[in-house]
Amino acid sequence: MAMQLLAAACAGTIGFPAASFAADSCPTRGFTLLNGQSLTITGACTVEGDITLQGASLLTIRDARFVLRGNLTAGDSAIVYVQSTEFIVDNSFSTQWSMTTLGTALLWFNKVQFRSSEKTDANYFMAYLARNSSKLWVTDSALPTATSFFLARAINTAQIVVTRSQNFPSEIFVENQASVRVAGGTDTTLWLPFDIGARATLTLPDQSAGPYSWNFGRSTPGVVGIGYDVAIVDSLVRLGVNSRPWSQVTIVGTGKGPPDGSGEISIGYSLNAVFTPQTISGLRPGYQAFTQLTHQGRSLVLQNVELDPVGWSVWVSAGPGLVTIRDSILNEVASWSGNVEVQTSVLQWAVLGSNGPGSSVVVRDSSISSQLIFANAGGHIEVHDSIVTGSPLAANDASTVSVFGGQLETSGSVRPCDWSTGLTSSGVPLCNPFVAPGVLPSVTTVASGQVIIDGVPPPAVTDLQLVGWTAPDPVSAAGSFTYTVQAGNAGPDAATGVSVRFKTPTQAIVESVSPGCTPADRDVICQVGSLSPFQASAWLSVTYRVASTLTPAVGEVTVTGDQFDPDPTNHRLRLTNAIQ
Repeated sequence: MAMQLLAAACAGTIGFPAASFAADSCPTRGFTLLNGQSLTITGACTVEGDITLQGASLLTIRDARFVLRGNLTAGDSAIVYVQSTEFIVDNSFSTQWSMTTLGTALLWFNKVQFRSSEKTDANYFMAYLARNSSKLWVTDSALPTATSFFLARAINTAQIVVTRSQNFPSEIFVENQASVRVAGGTDTTLWLPFDIGARATLTLPDQSAGPYSWNFGRSTPGVVGIGYDVAIVDSLVRLGVNSRPWSQVTIVGTGKGPPDGSGEISIGYSLNAVFTPQTISGLRPGYQAFTQLTHQGRSLVLQNVELDPVGWSVWVSAGPGLVTIRDSILNEVASWSGNVEVQTSVLQWAVLGSNGPGSSVVVRDSSISSQLIFANAGGHIEVHDSIVTGSPLAANDASTVSVFGGQLETSGSVRPCDWSTGLTSSGVPLCNPFVAPGVLPSVTTVASGQVIIDGVPPPAVTDLQLVGWTAPDPVSAAGSFTYTVQAGNAGPDAATGVSVRFKTPTQAIVESVSPGCTPADRDVICQVGSLSPFQASAWLSVTYRVASTLTPAVGEVTVTGDQFDPDPTNHRLRLTNAIQ
């Protein structure tokens, strides 16, 4: 039924009634499509709020620049089809918004340029989850690596199919009885979990010549306790293994990685339900002739494997026992209500994260070039006597990130910052690929989140902006004209004491002003007050009467606030009227 609906939509013969929007319209607020409803969006469109599809509904977005500031959820047998579109889920901080499919729903991106934020100051990541028997299809699409990151996860019996696409999704995670197929020269990363009771010998494909074909999963001979299936067809897919407790996996490689300088595989090392202290030390990327790790009842063996240059990640879940990591070079460290301490180590390019109540990550005497230092949902991160190179510091509601001693340094200038140029031969970063060169670590807080540097919160930072126009233009010698403007705050912090000043042209006198605005000599001042991050003021207007025929009439509008703003270039509007 779902595919029949999609075929009918593409052919222009779909018979479903439209929703409460005209076809090809742009609903500016979030909406729900119910069983039997359809909606087509084209052109430039921004939606503020969540989009939900139920039943056999259909949302088509084509030939558009589509911006969503909300969550996208498609359930039942709904279809979301996006074609020939720049599709932006505008996260103002990482994981703000997400996408989910359930039931047998289908989300299909075809010839799409995807971005996970409109902001360009850092990399913002977000997540997609395919549940039940739903599907994600991606064809001929791409994602820019510098500013966006898209994590796709398939569980239950869901399906992900990616063809002829570049870095979209950025990473794919497969679980349970789900399936993944990657084909047609696609470039992405695929993670394979080995859970409790799993037993397998994982023989890696030869990746040294570039794109390759390979299959692994429940149908692989000798595999026990694995329900998923993956197929790679003529693509260059970076492989990762998630090694979980009480599993037995031997990984056998060819000892050489792809031509791009990456390795054969990355390792995600999970510790679950930790009750007793654990210590991990000496993890290194690069060639592993024979490496065996045996924490928590597992056996993970690497034989003749060229580990990725950013090859190790440690993930810790709930439990009171402390996990100590020493003298290691790691790509990612993350805790979900667990306790981790990192000592005298190097953290490379992925996330340093703490998520959930009671979650704690402490870093001491280390070097950090992470994509993001991120505390969420009650998590806490402490960084002591370490060097932080460009990594943004972010704390969501009820979370804290604290930095004591050490140095906050600008990101390196090496460009391009990739496998071959951005790391030393031992895996130490020379740059941060997710942060522009020369940028100091930025600070983002959401709700009651806190970032504290050497005992005090850093100064608040805002990005005030003005937009507006003048009309009519030209204006008659005896006529009137109006300046109309709006002030906005692009964050990351709240702005206080915001005021807008209208400077009256010499050829005019003030005739009327908006409520809350007051003439001051020949100028007009409007007290806006406070603006939360990503909030805009009401529209403000001042009407002038022409008092002189000297043309043109040139006026100016400026905005100011109490906080530091690193970019004052957008605080000023210059407005010009010809006088006839």
